[in-house]
Amino acid sequence: MAVNQVFKYVDTLSLPVPAGTKSGDAVILNADEGWVGVAETDAGPAAGTPVTGDTEYAGGNINSYASVTLKGAYRLDVTGALDPADPVYITSSGALTATKGTNVRFGFSLTTKGAGAGPATVLIAGAPAAVDAG
Repeated sequence: MAVNQVFKYVDTLSLPVPAGTKSGDAVILNADEGWVGVAETDAGPAAGTPVTGDTEYAGGNINSYASVTLKGAYRLDVTGALDPADPVYITSSGALTATKGTNVRFGFSLTTKGAGAGPATVLIAGAPAAVDAG
């Protein structure tokens, strides 16, 4: 291993997430670069919150961080009709939708689903190419 290597595998990393993030939530990590993922753990407590008792909160992540997966396919609620290979977008509030508008591309549908809100299997777009290449 190169002495300057920090992480060999970067499919799941401990990253800052919005307050209140729960395991299984879709998250935007950097809207400008299209960096998205799915939280594998709940977010650690807000910065400055004292941790008492069991320190095994949030998978061992520090305050306001969660373990976030940047690759894979997940069954997630999406609003709008989808066919396989249709793009899926994430709103600034973390909701998934078939509507592009000003939303960030989250990934692509692997299943068909009708109009309205409901589950679809979504392939995560993941990290920007510079990170994805690692």
